[in-house]
Amino acid sequence: MLKKTLTYTASVIFSLSPLNEAIAQEIGRPNFVTIIIDDMGFSDMGVFGGEIDTPNLDMLANQGTILTNFYSAPTSTPARAMFFTGKDHHKAGIGNMDGYITTRPPQKEAQKKGQGYEGKLSKEEVLNTRGVTVFSKVLKENNYHTMMVGKWDLGDEDGTEDPYNRGLFDETLVLLPGGDVHYLSDNTGKPLTSQPDSYYTKRGRNSKSPYNKNGQEFTEFPPNAFSTDFYTTEAIKMLTTWAAAGKQQPFYLHITHIAPHAPFQAPPDLINKYLPRYQQGWDVIRAERFNKLKSLGYIPATATLPPRPTEVKPWDSLEPNEKQVEARRMAVYAGLVEMLDMSIGKLVQSLKDSGDYDNTLFFIFSDNGAAAIEAGSPDKQKFVNAHFTKDSIQDVDNMGSASSFIAATAGWGMVSNTPFNRFKAETFDGGMHTAAFVHYPSSNAKGIKYSCLTSVMDIAPTILDMAGVAYPDPQPLEGHSMKSIFEGDLFCDPDRVLAFEMDNAKMVRQGNWKLAQQWDVARNRWDSNVYLFNLFKDPFEQNDLHWQYPDKFNELWGFYEEYAEDNQVVEVGPRVYDVKALSTLEDGMILGGTLVNYDDSLSHRICNVAQLNDTVDVVGEIYPPSAHVGKPAQVLAAVNYQPDVEGVDDMWLAFNGKDRFDSGVGVKKWLYPQVENLPTYLNFPGTGDSGLPTRLDVPLYEGMLFGSLTGTYNFWVGYRLQDGTGTLVYNQTPFILKVGLDKSQLQCDK
Repeated sequence: MLKKTLTYTASVIFSLSPLNEAIAQEIGRPNFVTIIIDDMGFSDMGVFGGEIDTPNLDMLANQGTILTNFYSAPTSTPARAMFFTGKDHHKAGIGNMDGYITTRPPQKEAQKKGQGYEGKLSKEEVLNTRGVTVFSKVLKENNYHTMMVGKWDLGDEDGTEDPYNRGLFDETLVLLPGGDVHYLSDNTGKPLTSQPDSYYTKRGRNSKSPYNKNGQEFTEFPPNAFSTDFYTTEAIKMLTTWAAAGKQQPFYLHITHIAPHAPFQAPPDLINKYLPRYQQGWDVIRAERFNKLKSLGYIPATATLPPRPTEVKPWDSLEPNEKQVEARRMAVYAGLVEMLDMSIGKLVQSLKDSGDYDNTLFFIFSDNGAAAIEAGSPDKQKFVNAHFTKDSIQDVDNMGSASSFIAATAGWGMVSNTPFNRFKAETFDGGMHTAAFVHYPSSNAKGIKYSCLTSVMDIAPTILDMAGVAYPDPQPLEGHSMKSIFEGDLFCDPDRVLAFEMDNAKMVRQGNWKLAQQWDVARNRWDSNVYLFNLFKDPFEQNDLHWQYPDKFNELWGFYEEYAEDNQVVEVGPRVYDVKALSTLEDGMILGGTLVNYDDSLSHRICNVAQLNDTVDVVGEIYPPSAHVGKPAQVLAAVNYQPDVEGVDDMWLAFNGKDRFDSGVGVKKWLYPQVENLPTYLNFPGTGDSGLPTRLDVPLYEGMLFGSLTGTYNFWVGYRLQDGTGTLVYNQTPFILKVGLDKSQLQCDK
């Protein structure tokens, strides 16, 4: 049975006898500090090969145990759910991120009916029915004084979802949403924020601060507060209060930084310090990091630098203005990382001064890999564009200031994630194989690199194990305790399995083998291919082997299927939507995709294809920008059919509301991009209509494929305003359905 080999279900927390508990209390239980770093790449710290000055982090890592094979999650919210619970994020309510669900209604419709898709940390009564308990609450209930400062990201309504009112910590000062600016206040102490008004109105609040202290809105920042320094200062204040109370309890302190998450901001002196370094460009810096990783023993000495990701240009091909902007971008990022390091040094010194350092166990890790793009809702993007300067040559000298909002690009994201493949939000190693280490002065193992497969889910069981606290739920934790490391026992299970799914992106890791799912940059969607890598021979995920090793692929896919069943995953593929944000507009998008009724396990690793006699569903969705909602418009839909018969020309077809196929109209000019003689699919307004709705489904074809129309179908949907402007909106590239006579004739990209 596969379940015997799926070690992610194993428990390592056992009930302690009263005698053992008394002994643990007598000798003094350790204090714990966990520090989450936000969106930092694997090689940004000096100890992991980077050129950024991080002496305090380097010291802790070098005198501790570096976890060279640590997996978190592709994005921050599931990483935090797994961290706090020691179990999979689906069980904690983060089967998908809240923003992903709300912006993808077809997924929301399917997932909201399933368990574990609240999009935020489930309420205690729900968690309890799923066998999930938050470990900080367990510590709190077992005589630990618990404190949290920084990013929460697991529900952002005051009074109901913040960690203080939920009873998860004794003291908190938290940023409720998933990110914000680093300059927290101006020179008068007035809060600064990148959250639009809609963030507060949607939550029924009149406030202007996304921060919360002990369950209440917080606005009393000191002048010119900066995130890393402010978080650490507040944490030290909490520790000082604990010490003043007589240190009757051990403590647990959780600091979750928003650095170096975008927007990149840093003091001018640090920006200027790094600017000459990054004027060399990303190709030079990446090669230097790669070689340093070799010398430090992270990668084989014979390894060859992988090619750039497809969206990254050679540095030498950039225009001078582009180089100036990009060098400044990375200099700001580096300054932000150094500010983070300084704050951690400040915390360490405080613990040394108080005499608590030697009995404090640190866990420090990045929640996911470095990003390649700026993300955010249309409302937030609109607010940022109106209130901040961006990354342009006109504003280059302001980049990194309190009034600027700059984010990652693929070139520097590639550097930060050296040596791994791809970026945040992806299940390749660049997305979720992150920098991590543990530091415990009383440990018997120091200054080592621990290469066993470890997970963000392992932190909760390790802390409970070290604290001598039994996990209260009868359903075991899924993470593994790492307590044996501190006793000098470095054994691990070489066959351990880790699996992950979110938003249709999948990952399985066992030993040297890994499954990962490709993000299709050109089409801005998850590809329906799942790739197989041998990380021993191919640590940078360059060679897909699923065609050569189908048995190994099927073995790992079997692990995924068990994982999906255990976590009640609601699959949203194989209809994978092509998300096409409207490039000329600040908000709005067009989605589209196909659903094919494959009934065997081959479908997950085949392209977006069907065969005759399959039932398919082809649909588009239009989300007009707010400026177009309510205006009169004609909705349009078309398809280009490319037969697979040699010598037969392709055909352009248009849809209308009655007959799905109206084959007599040539609409090629519409796509380049004039509209001439294209029949209307739907009219707004029609009878009883008041113009374009906020969301519009455009079903194009539903039913069984028949006849002999094999080939490739490229679909477009859009609309033309009838307000006198003639404005035309449509998806810039098509979503595709391939149809073949049988599966053996269907060709996929290998």
